[in-house]
Amino acid sequence: MTVTLRDGGLMRRVAAYCAREAGLEPSAWADQTLAAFQQGLDARGLNASRQLLALYRQWLLEGGEITVAVQPQAPALGIPIVPVGEEPEGAEWTVAYNGATVPDVFLREAEPVLAEPDPGAAEPAVQQENPEVQGWYAASVENASQWIGRQVRVTLSNDNVVEGRLVSVSERELEVARVVAGGEVAYPMLARAITGFEVWRRGRKQ
Repeated sequence: MTVTLRDGGLMRRVAAYCAREAGLEPSAWADQTLAAFQQGLDARGLNASRQLLALYRQWLLEGGEITVAVQPQAPALGIPIVPVGEEPEGAEWTVAYNGATVPDVFLREAEPVLAEPDPGAAEPAVQQENPEVQGWYAASVENASQWIGRQVRVTLSNDNVVEGRLVSVSERELEVARVVAGGEVAYPMLARAITGFEVWRRGRKQ
């Protein structure tokens, strides 16, 4: 389907209000919001093209008219996702901004970060359970639903770490909310991409 968004000047007022509440200039607020957008993509193992980032920042500050082709059942709503090692030839999203076609709008799969093992490195210390001490304790992703509403720290296969409040858990993904520019932004993360899951809590009695 083709979707057209016309903000009628709303985004300028939203940007001014959010920037004022966060104590920032509108351009600095947009940069911070764009960074949160990139972190959300990182959590899903994706990177945005430069044009996609520029378009999103422009929309945050100026609004305008955007016309896009949307596929509701497709991954990323139909935004092309370029696999690792492939060129983005022909992988462009059909987007028009204020009547002009915007080229090179796509997502790219992030390359996995493979840590080289250090033969001389010692085994990582495991924090012992202590009911008198509050700290980060490792937990099972399979049992993550029992920690909804708690502060968690999630490590992904690309070595990115997302810390925030656990909002929801499904068989496919976890959603963690972080405070950004005075509000909360939720980051959905694929369960298969999670290599570490920790909960901020008190230890348990042995």
